[in-house]
Amino acid sequence: MDKVKFNEEHKEILDSFLLDIPIVNPGKMNGYPAYYVSGKLFASLYNDGVCVKIPETRVKDFLIKEGIVPFEPMG
Repeated sequence: MDKVKFNEEHKEILDSFLLDIPIVNPGKMNGYPAYYVSGKLFASLYNDGVCVKIPETRVKDFLIKEGIVPFEPMG
C-alpha cells in the first residue's frame, strides 16, 4: 500500500487550534490525520487539502467559493 500523503503544514495549523478544544480528539481516517467530536469525524487531511464535514444545507454556499471542491476519495 502506498504511503498516505498530506500537507504537514496544514496538520500543524489544525493541531495548533483544534487540539486546544477539549471535545476534539485526534485520530485517523484511512491512515490520514483526522479530527473527531464525540467519535464523529468532522475534519481530515487528504493529499494537499483539508476536508471538513458541513451540513448538507450549506454545501451549495461553499461550492461557489474559489478553491473549495467536493471531497472525492481516490479522485
